[in-house]
Amino acid sequence: MTAEQAAKAAASGALVQNNLIYVPLTASAGALGWKVLQVYPLSATLQSGTTVAAVPLAVLGGQPFVSLGALSALPGTTTRLLPGGAGVQLTRNQQNTTLPIKVAQLIPFTAPPEFAAPLNP
Repeated sequence: MTAEQAAKAAASGALVQNNLIYVPLTASAGALGWKVLQVYPLSATLQSGTTVAAVPLAVLGGQPFVSLGALSALPGTTTRLLPGGAGVQLTRNQQNTTLPIKVAQLIPFTAPPEFAAPLNP
């Protein structure tokens, strides 16, 4: 699987939990050039070249997922939202990887009501 195919697979499996966007671990790691060495109940160990890093996991639907924030914190990785909602771009070792995730659709930017609704209208 190419990095682009892995990025599309990761984006298509994106889920939201507690207002965080999670993507499947194996596809997202592969898209960024990381190999999954070991998966534990709450974390995974990744390797790229001689660099080893740990990421926290969430198990959703019985599968390991990693948050976009955790991917952003991997060594040498930067993240930015693309204009027009085209996705999220992660850059590592001067290699750009775009996850075509529609952030605004997954996490709508709506303000909470200023006052709670009355209990007995």
